Amino acid sequence: MSISPESVSAPLQVGPSEPGSHFGTLIDEAVQAQTAGNFAHAVECYRRILEAEPDHFDATQLLGLAYTQQADPVSAIPLLEKAATINPQHVGTLNNLARALDSVGLHREAVHTFHRALQVDPYNVPVLINLAATLMQLGENRFAARCLMRALDREPDNIHLLFQHARLLHATQQPAAAVQTYRQVIARGLDNFEVQHSLALALQHLGDEVGSLVAWRAAEKFAPTRQIRVYRAFTALQLCDWQEFNADAQALAMPPDPQEDAVCPLRMLMFPLPGMLQRTYVEQFALRTASGGRSLEVGSPPDLSARKPRSGRIRLGYISPDFRNHPVGYLIGALFEHHDRERFEVFAYSCGGPPDSGATRQRIARAVDRFEECNTMTDQMLLQRLRSDDLDILIDLAGYTAHARPRVISARAAPIQVNWLGYPATMGAQFMDYIVADGNIIPPGAESQFTEHVVRLPHTYLPYERATVPDRPLSRSQYALPEDALVLACFGQVRKINPPVFDLWMDVMRRVPQAVLWLSNLRPTVITNLRHEAAAREVDPDRLIFCGPTVEQADHLVRYRLVDVALDTYPYGSHSTAADALFMGCPLVAIAGTSFVSRVSASILLAGGVPELVTTDLEDYHRLILELAQNEPRRKALRERLEVQRSTVPLFDLPLFVRSLERAFKFMQRRREQGLAPAATDVLADEEGAPTEL
Repeated sequence: MSISPESVSAPLQVGPSEPGSHFGTLIDEAVQAQTAGNFAHAVECYRRILEAEPDHFDATQLLGLAYTQQADPVSAIPLLEKAATINPQHVGTLNNLARALDSVGLHREAVHTFHRALQVDPYNVPVLINLAATLMQLGENRFAARCLMRALDREPDNIHLLFQHARLLHATQQPAAAVQTYRQVIARGLDNFEVQHSLALALQHLGDEVGSLVAWRAAEKFAPTRQIRVYRAFTALQLCDWQEFNADAQALAMPPDPQEDAVCPLRMLMFPLPGMLQRTYVEQFALRTASGGRSLEVGSPPDLSARKPRSGRIRLGYISPDFRNHPVGYLIGALFEHHDRERFEVFAYSCGGPPDSGATRQRIARAVDRFEECNTMTDQMLLQRLRSDDLDILIDLAGYTAHARPRVISARAAPIQVNWLGYPATMGAQFMDYIVADGNIIPPGAESQFTEHVVRLPHTYLPYERATVPDRPLSRSQYALPEDALVLACFGQVRKINPPVFDLWMDVMRRVPQAVLWLSNLRPTVITNLRHEAAAREVDPDRLIFCGPTVEQADHLVRYRLVDVALDTYPYGSHSTAADALFMGCPLVAIAGTSFVSRVSASILLAGGVPELVTTDLEDYHRLILELAQNEPRRKALRERLEVQRSTVPLFDLPLFVRSLERAFKFMQRRREQGLAPAATDVLADEEGAPTEL
């Protein structure tokens, strides 16, 4: 007897009915119903048997399997546990129980149960496949590889093994080989949601958004869930493929079903959602993250809140995958150099991201007391390292962004944990105590959008160093810009551009014939799509001019000398890019929305001394862009004012910023020393601009 839903993992397993059972006919009837997908009748049959004989093995394990097949592992687990107690030698039951445990985030318990099954049958291929998959979730790829090799000895042509081998290749940073193997799996006849989902992720890792979008669309046909819609919609935005944008935005604006799979919070930020709805989505994701964090524990977790604070310097740990040629790396390197070393000890944990040994990374490594390379550590190893370093405050600079390690943070790596800088939204979780912002990003009354306690810095949440920009000759011809054009520019990521904003840009282009739009992207598909969208809005596609991303920060900054008006995006606005424009004297027009991610650029404009460039909605935004485009004297006056203010506005006063941030950290530590729970606070500034005591 065999019942198994379509699955790329090894199937759920069902053993033969017990010989001599008095319920053989009813069991057969139930199995036929279960195989046909009539779970209601199957469940009724099993319950009738269990009412008469509560310890009937087949009825118990098959009822557990029925719940598992209906995506109800919570109901399945106690039944499968009971069945495993009745017959501890039944490998199929142990395999099904382990998979159910794994599906609710109890990965360590699942591993233990898979091992119980292997003690009965050391070469059981379905168990080895499933154990390998769980070990990969835990980052224990070496042990996963051993499982797959053992299974391959038994069944070298097993297509499920080939699929798991592809997953292992991806998990061990071999995405090209993984893509090739996934395609072999599909060619050999195994093509379903999980295969296409995995292929899409590997192609995304390779930077092949075109191929990734094709795979996401294929996955969505197999399982049209909200989670897959978000992945597909985000990938489409990276390509400026807006065919489904309006439908996606409308669908995602509906509150999520608590029973749905959680969606990636970062991708959700690309869509115009209210702050409270963003929180709802993120909280759902955080629950899954926390369940993964619990699987990292070996024994009882330590009570870090009960740990007595050390005397002397406050030990800060900053964790990020972006201590490299990355906006976060640029921002944080100078901050580390300004930390007060008499009061703070600074550790930096590099936890992922592409290999990078450039100047930014070297600067960060020199500026801290200890720099830890953690790329090869599993989540469990990293958690133990952070705890053993006896940190007072752990500052997560990545949140749910690429290469971040939120599962480690969720397991509580330090007594105080802070969300700041790299992820512009709430973490939606009890494991994050504070979020650092300012009064413009999180104004009074908006605290309910955040699960963290809000700490507002006095001027800005962004640390920005006054860069040294080379005073070299620069001409428009270097960038294929017309000499007599009005240059509108957006150097942010093109995935932040969407149809409502682009409509307004194109309307300005129609009204100002000498205007060109300068964008930072050289991918052929993006250029083709955006020029097609321009033509559809009756704008000459050649008026869109593209440049590539720069390696050196100075090369990026100098381009603003050729820009007349910088354009912000909405709802995901500029962050460091907004500060770059102002630092170079270039006016930027932005919208102040109702969520963190849609208020950062407005906050930067206020801290930069140009509040008149902040608009309140799309109509106001459009009006101001058009006015600046048609008013050269006003543009010139703004540029002159920005250049004069550069040495006086708080946005560019990094020492002032660092003192404010340190005052916030002292507040957090003082509450801990006093035995008080975390609490919100505003870090105030006196008339001279220096932070006052809290």
